[in-house]
Amino acid sequence: DIDLSKQQNVRIAYVDSRKVKSKWKLYLSYEKKSEKEETTYKNYVNQKRSELQQKLMGFEQQAQQGLLTPNQQQQAGAELQQDQLAIEEEMRKREEVLYQKRNTRTADIEKKLQETVKAFAQSKGIDLVFLSPKGGAVSYAKEELDISDAIIAQLNK
Repeated sequence: DIDLSKQQNVRIAYVDSRKVKSKWKLYLSYEKKSEKEETTYKNYVNQKRSELQQKLMGFEQQAQQGLLTPNQQQQAGAELQQDQLAIEEEMRKREEVLYQKRNTRTADIEKKLQETVKAFAQSKGIDLVFLSPKGGAVSYAKEELDISDAIIAQLNK
């Protein structure tokens, strides 16, 4: 049996994770880095697709003008297919790198947040901390139980 009488003076708090993420400098810098990397990736993809399209149009124009023999047309088609496959492989590799970077950053953020919440709770004698976005697992809590601002201050030190 569990003796619940010892649990009467449990100190509880909560952290609004959305609020923390909206004001945590490290999280915001990680988001900015991720957005920049994704934009760079999208620009690369668009550039490669445009280059391939230009090459295709050049081959089509040469074919229409009768400048390519049937054999050369076949070679051009095979070359375009190889280029397309190479671009797709490069895109897959770049997407994997972006995915790994985002996962590493997410793990870093989660670890730092958990460590900060734990250290803060221990220093203030808090027994239990809920980490939740507004409207999430915590459906009601008194405002004085919200330690989000204190956590943000610790994280931004």
